[in-house]
Amino acid sequence: MELLVATILSAQSTDVRVNIVTPVLFDKYPTVQDFAALEPEQLQPDIYSTGFFRNKSKSVVARRGRCSDFGGTFHKRWRSCWAFRSRSQNSERRTRNVV
Repeated sequence: MELLVATILSAQSTDVRVNIVTPVLFDKYPTVQDFAALEPEQLQPDIYSTGFFRNKSKSVVARRGRCSDFGGTFHKRWRSCWAFRSRSQNSERRTRNVV
């Protein structure tokens, strides 16, 4: 989940900014279930400094179901990762390739 969120936040943002925002974000929301309970409006203040925070918060929240389908560990199971890739609609190519 962390890799997916960090990749979404990195769009049109510097690595430095993402590296500042993500530790705080993952401390505040440590599990997939914490992210699954969020609405975009709740996440927006936490990622405001990355730019395009409204769209990014919607993207993170839209992907929450995909990650919870695999218990937040889909990256450890290659076939599950490919299933994730094929079911992700409107995902950025870069995000899918990283995940």
